[in-house]
Amino acid sequence: METSHFPTKLTIRVSDTRLCFARYELRREPLFAFSSWQLRQEFSLLQNLREAMDREELLQAPTSHIEILCCRPVTPVPLADFQEEDCTDIYKYVFQQERPHRVFYDTLPCANAVLLYGMKEEVCRAIEEVFGEVHYTSALTSLLAHLSQKGLSNGTGRRFFCYLHNNTMDFAAFSHTRLELINTYEIHNTTDAAYYTFNAAQKLGADLRHDTFFITGNKAEREKTVEYFRQFAANVYGVNPTAEYNRSIVATTPGVPYDMITFLME
Repeated sequence: METSHFPTKLTIRVSDTRLCFARYELRREPLFAFSSWQLRQEFSLLQNLREAMDREELLQAPTSHIEILCCRPVTPVPLADFQEEDCTDIYKYVFQQERPHRVFYDTLPCANAVLLYGMKEEVCRAIEEVFGEVHYTSALTSLLAHLSQKGLSNGTGRRFFCYLHNNTMDFAAFSHTRLELINTYEIHNTTDAAYYTFNAAQKLGADLRHDTFFITGNKAEREKTVEYFRQFAANVYGVNPTAEYNRSIVATTPGVPYDMITFLME
């Protein structure tokens, strides 16, 4: 695809290990371009971004808007209790970061919550030095909005979601559409995932015979985790984005993270 034909909105997903770049526009024939850039840990983020700009054709096309998906843990605040002036204090209390962070928030009306999250100030400055004006969004915002509506037809029981990616598990619990819990854990295997999931679920009073557990993420990891979790809970299901999004080009393109799929397809 010639750079002049790329959609002008650029989405960049920023994690600790790689950058994902995407341009998507829904037309009669959807236009989608995707690439990922493995971060070279011996270089600064600024150096990585500059090298990516030089080499990635997708980044050289005209751009009208740049969205940064931040792959960082979030802490929820009930929508009714949210006060913008309290964001930084709450974030610092929950995460207690040593380096300066820039604090952001996204509203999640479907779950009656506001999500607070942060990025290192040095990361934000590097992004803005290379790309100029950008808008930051948590990678979990569109994911949680999507999950809040998933599985509602299965009854009135709680629904638990595990999103597996890069030795990390984002765990969310919903009662109907109300977000009860969101937490992020470092994991190394399915045993870790099960420990954190069922420990959190039991603290919320889960009924392992009736409540539903959904697992999403990398296919091989997802299927292995579903099989393992079924030793402990009766209703465990894998989420296949290809089927979920009716074989959309976004969902069928290899390597696109699930949170990025939900953001682009919302």
